[in-house]
Amino acid sequence: MNKKYDWATAKLLMSDLKGFIDMMLNYDKETIKPNTIKKIRELIDKYPDDFDPKKVEVRASAAANVCVWILAMELFYKINKKVLPKKKKVAELEVK
Repeated sequence: MNKKYDWATAKLLMSDLKGFIDMMLNYDKETIKPNTIKKIRELIDKYPDDFDPKKVEVRASAAANVCVWILAMELFYKINKKVLPKKKKVAELEVK
């Protein structure tokens, strides 16, 4: 399924505040795809001020929290990429 990454789609997602918060809280961060991280990094690099929570908070505190969440997902992906092979190895050793 091709997802749209534009402001209109973002506004539509955020219009259902409870659903949006639930989506963030229940997001399956274990399955983030490399392509998703690439797109996020491209946006952060292109609009660094729009992803700086302190700068965004001046305009909208809720948006600053979304920035923190996005940055946290990117960081989780990077760390999980290193930890996942170790988790698999532990699981293999536990089976033996």
